[in-house]
Amino acid sequence: MPMSVSGDITQKGYEKKRMKLLSPYLSSQKAAGTACIVVLFLYLRELLSSLLDFLTVLFAEPWCGNGSSLFAL
Repeated sequence: MPMSVSGDITQKGYEKKRMKLLSPYLSSQKAAGTACIVVLFLYLRELLSSLLDFLTVLFAEPWCGNGSSLFAL
């Protein structure tokens, strides 16, 4: 015979209460995650720009003394 204790909640009620209690933290974590992605994107964009500048100089400068590029074939 199943026992019913006053104050028991259903699974649906538990999930609803849980989401209500956690919602402020979940939305702030989502915002923080979005901010991290934006910062990472900006960092990678700057890194790529620096790398392209470096490669442009590397392949444009004559390093061999005879006017040819170091990597010229």
